Amino acid sequence: MKVFISYASEDIDFVKKLANDLKKEGLDIWIYEWEIKVGDSIVEKINADVYKDASKFETSVGRRKSAKIEQRKAKEITKLLPDLNKRIEIWGSHGWEHIELDGSYSNSRPAPEVLKAIEDAAKKVNGYSLKGRIERKDASIAIHTRGLEKKEQKEIKDKVVPEWKDIASAEGMSLVRFNGGYELRDKSINKGSVIREIIEKSGKNGIICYIGDDSTDEDAFAELKDRGLSILISYEDPISSNADVKFDSMDELIDFLKRWSRACGGER
Repeated sequence: MKVFISYASEDIDFVKKLANDLKKEGLDIWIYEWEIKVGDSIVEKINADVYKDASKFETSVGRRKSAKIEQRKAKEITKLLPDLNKRIEIWGSHGWEHIELDGSYSNSRPAPEVLKAIEDAAKKVNGYSLKGRIERKDASIAIHTRGLEKKEQKEIKDKVVPEWKDIASAEGMSLVRFNGGYELRDKSINKGSVIREIIEKSGKNGIICYIGDDSTDEDAFAELKDRGLSILISYEDPISSNADVKFDSMDELIDFLKRWSRACGGER
């Protein structure tokens, strides 16, 4: 399995030593400094490398029905996880896109004023060196700040984020800080909306577990209260979360997934 190390730029010397030590122990290490080349899209590179092994967790599903709910575009997810095509439902762009088990695709469209607001937000980042760091989706726009120098991150936080907040306030949108950036999005559909639909389809006997790793998952955690199990994967203590359980290591998550698979009739 690939090990992803997230770090601040001023810690690069320590991180390189750590990564080299871990490689000597036989681990496959991913750090920004080694993997991102000039001209690479930060978004595409991180997605492709970090998600490459994710399909291993969805093998031997037994009687379990799986759905992947992502902020990424639905069709990007199918490319990143080709082994899972037509084995799980995929919801992309926070629920604005849907790919059924049979491969059929559908999407919702935001109101014209929201589309204009996204265009206005894109103009606010002109003049910054953010090539490959701006991600446009059906109903949102995101800036990926992971790997930027602290000075650049502060400039975005102090100048761009307040302007995006004004747009969000004026158009009834939401500005969300996620792990590695900021996203301005239409909040009329979100991961919580998807959970509501899944609950309705699963019926009263359906047992639902939702696993998330940042603030964009809080809508889903809240929707699942008293109806299923919600798990937050986080290496830091969140200020607050709607999740029922918090895991702070991959070992805990892998152990849980194995036990969940066995409980659902999968591999033992």
